Amino acid sequence: MRDTLHAFRLALRALLRAPAFTGAAVVALALGIGGSTVVFSVVNTLLLQPLPYADPDRLVVCDPGPPWALYEQWRTADVFDGMAAYNERAANVSGAGEPERIIMARVTPNFLSVVGVKPAIGRAFGPQSEADGDKIVLLTDAFWRKHYGGARDVVGRTLRIDDQAYTVIGVLPRQFKTVTQLMPAVGLSFDWGAAVFVPLLRDPLRREPASTDMFWRGMKLVARLSPGVTLEQARAAAGTIAKTVKLPAYLAGRSFTLERLTDFVAGELPAQMAILAAAVGLLLLVAGANVANLLLARGTARQRELATRAALGASAGQLVRHALTESLVLGLAGGLLGIAAAWGGVRVVSAFGGPVLARLDAVGLDLRVLAFACVLSMAVGLLAGIVPALRLAHAAPAAALQVRRGYARVRGRVPLSSVLVFAEVVVSLVLVLGAGLLARDFTTLASADLGFRPEGVLTADVSLSRVQYPKTPQVGAFFADLLDRAAGLPGIRSAALSSVAPAGSAVMSVNMQVEGPTRGANAGAAGALAPEDHEYTQVVGGNYFRTLTVPIVEGRPLDSRDAAGTEHVVVVNEAFARKYWDSPRQAMRHRVMLGGYYTIVGVAGDLHDVASTRPPLPLVYFALPQSPWVPSQMTVLLKGPGDDAAALAAPLTRLMRQVNPNQPLYNVLTLDRIVSTQLARRRLIMTMMAVFAGLALLLAAAGVYGVLSYAVAQRAHELGVRMAIGGSRRDVFSLVLGRGMRLVGFGVVAGLPIAYALTRVLAAQLVGVTRTDAPTYVASTVLVGALGLFGCAVPAWRATRVDPIVTLRSE
Repeated sequence: MRDTLHAFRLALRALLRAPAFTGAAVVALALGIGGSTVVFSVVNTLLLQPLPYADPDRLVVCDPGPPWALYEQWRTADVFDGMAAYNERAANVSGAGEPERIIMARVTPNFLSVVGVKPAIGRAFGPQSEADGDKIVLLTDAFWRKHYGGARDVVGRTLRIDDQAYTVIGVLPRQFKTVTQLMPAVGLSFDWGAAVFVPLLRDPLRREPASTDMFWRGMKLVARLSPGVTLEQARAAAGTIAKTVKLPAYLAGRSFTLERLTDFVAGELPAQMAILAAAVGLLLLVAGANVANLLLARGTARQRELATRAALGASAGQLVRHALTESLVLGLAGGLLGIAAAWGGVRVVSAFGGPVLARLDAVGLDLRVLAFACVLSMAVGLLAGIVPALRLAHAAPAAALQVRRGYARVRGRVPLSSVLVFAEVVVSLVLVLGAGLLARDFTTLASADLGFRPEGVLTADVSLSRVQYPKTPQVGAFFADLLDRAAGLPGIRSAALSSVAPAGSAVMSVNMQVEGPTRGANAGAAGALAPEDHEYTQVVGGNYFRTLTVPIVEGRPLDSRDAAGTEHVVVVNEAFARKYWDSPRQAMRHRVMLGGYYTIVGVAGDLHDVASTRPPLPLVYFALPQSPWVPSQMTVLLKGPGDDAAALAAPLTRLMRQVNPNQPLYNVLTLDRIVSTQLARRRLIMTMMAVFAGLALLLAAAGVYGVLSYAVAQRAHELGVRMAIGGSRRDVFSLVLGRGMRLVGFGVVAGLPIAYALTRVLAAQLVGVTRTDAPTYVASTVLVGALGLFGCAVPAWRATRVDPIVTLRSE
């Protein structure tokens, strides 16, 4: 122990005598170790931390869930130790502060026992919860603290959900999260996952699953495997049972597959994290190569000192141990600085939580992450120093003692340094190219024409309680009044309502008939109705197309002319027109049948999904006063005088309090923020890749600079002789620059095919471009070459400053 401490003291003393070398090595290692720690902290939080359930590896899910009849058969199968169903829907709550729109989970009474969770306060649902006449509710910890201030006497209080009184029976543990909260997000929501839990059939909108399957649609399933049962065995048993159950017509031919909960929650994360891990691993490789080069140069400069030690009796093992101790100290110092950098990095990454990745806001430096950083620091330090240490141990003491001060040459040292720099250039090109492809893909998607202009538009969701507004005319009257008042707010250029927010949730699909199609399988006579087909619909009110700047390519938009007592009309999009006719013009004045005839009076441009290359869906727009149904949930769209729509939020909120003080307004967001959020996860991965690529490129340029600078210093006598016998400064500049650019050129030539091969892992992440995107390859090559040129030019310029007289005199 005493010898070890003594070795560390000697190493530290030696490093402190060379602050420039030590600082460069520590910073290089800190960049690689810090980036690795940030990525590992994300992986640790999202993939390695156990889910907040008992034995989560034994839990399986089925999403979408099976119909009621199949669920009834599955839950009695021996392969399952328990099976529960759950679903989440929006609900209005009151009686606990300001009215609020939340997510409510509807669960079978055994849900908590299946996932292995007990309430922190109160009790769970009992076996009779579905049949009990009293309505009961469980609160999540976050909802309890927000609305009840963490009061321990919350049990027994009343909470109104959709104007129905519920009795609070308990509070769930703080660490409990729903499956939704554990999964990556698909868009903005007013909250992550459910805030309250109610028994499945105590929902005020309940239906009897046994009598109608409509209520059961959208239900999800979670089950616990029986002891000793594998996932494959459970799948086989579930498949056998499914063959004996007659499925509803709308599910004909569909299969329902069980998936391990951990895999379901992870989704695409393992592949995305693998990309980041590979990128930071390459950055670490560049940093290690840089430090190895620095150690080689330092070893050569200290060769006389070490040779003297060897001549005085120091063994090769002692020299190697001393050199490795120095590299280990460098690794630990780089690790400490890297951990400090990672602390700031995880704070930046956690800011991407919510819309990007659920649980990302929980990323931090726990003991596992710190242990990883420490082990990595020691490993990188030792690996970077092992080759230089072995080279020192094999140096000949007599030859080293004869070397003149300041002019040491070690046979083979320069080629090894060149190999390391060559590797740095190759790795840097791979990272720059990968980051370039992701950046080009992101910019392509961000600048894509969505078919509408999100700038200057505010969106806000309103969902009416069917208990408070049980009749369709009441719902229609509420939204008509709200639209009229919103249009009259100061500064509003146009106002609209929509059953679907652009760049938001999916549109509704129904079966309808089309009159006189001339294309497709249903083409028929001019006035004949084609057979019923599945089509997508959207209900809009006010100046929808004007508010979103959706072009009308033929005919007119829906507007205030389309009242309840006028001719029933619709507008279709271009995709719908292309599906049934040869052109948008041919679609005009044809009709669709959905509980009555609707005449097509306009064709609107297609709206495109954000970050998707899928073709737009055929879509039929119904005017709210004429729609076959009136949705209880609508999105308010307001367009103000400028591109900043956030200022419209406060007036709209005040207006809603005037219309109905108990009606919450939620998801109050600017439309451009919603669009931006759809790209947020891509932005995060692209940003981290770009940071890693930039750091690797800077380290590679520093490596080129260091190798050439050292070569210039070692060859100062030779360069002085060249200039003394007539060589020009331009010749010297070209000599040094040419050597460096050969390294860079060879690295680029070798790196391009390697980069192309490795970018296969990015193929699944690219939507807007392909992995063979020529502009990205050209730009990446030019960027690496330009920084390499800069790294070569400075030492080459310094070589021309060598004074031959001074150099020759010193020799």
